[in-house]
Amino acid sequence: MANGWSILISILVVLAVAVGAWFFSPKGENQTVWRSTIILSAASCWLMWAITFLAQWHPLISPERNDLRPEFNQGPDLNERERETQMRNSTRRGVRSKISGDKYETSGMPCGRCAGSMRYAM
Repeated sequence: MANGWSILISILVVLAVAVGAWFFSPKGENQTVWRSTIILSAASCWLMWAITFLAQWHPLISPERNDLRPEFNQGPDLNERERETQMRNSTRRGVRSKISGDKYETSGMPCGRCAGSMRYAM
């Protein structure tokens, strides 16, 4: 696994490229354009790499908040009884829902055309 030295080494490499671009850019009327292009390209590539690296360094798998209500502190791992209780108490478009098997069906949809398509598998 990578450590903090990767960031420091990459910064030093980008600084070396920037210093090299400053001194070895072609002489002439476009010298500042060459310098700016190479230095900004190196900085942009490093920034993209650093964002990707830092996002994977210590990933946040799931939020760890304890200031939520108890039913939301459990996260996605609910047992079957709690899931059924939540499904019974939930509403869809203001209409009470019912449970049939492992399907979640809504009844009493405002329009009869879409009532058959409003089934969700759990």
